[in-house]
Amino acid sequence: MVVQEALEKYKRYSSDLMDILRLRTKPIGVALIDRDLDQLGISALRPSKHFHRKLTFCQMVAAARYYGMGMAATLEDMACPGEIIIFGFAEPPRTTSLMAALAMALHEN
Repeated sequence: MVVQEALEKYKRYSSDLMDILRLRTKPIGVALIDRDLDQLGISALRPSKHFHRKLTFCQMVAAARYYGMGMAATLEDMACPGEIIIFGFAEPPRTTSLMAALAMALHEN
């Protein structure tokens, strides 16, 4: 019940932000969690499960903003090597070339 009350509160905040700031898309929130979504009572779409493909974080944010989709991702769902490093799923390689680092991260997954 606590999760439902929090969701209702955030829906009100979202509506207020859209009205006050005249936003064209819905504001979103991002949370890093270390538990299963079912344990938390959260319903969210997983790219690999629901779309049968990996998505970038940018694509997941756009789906949330424009269509109101709740998205959740693990390493298996992420398509961008940069985000894999940024979110801590892989260590950044010790190289001076950014392109080489991103290529290495992509190759590992």
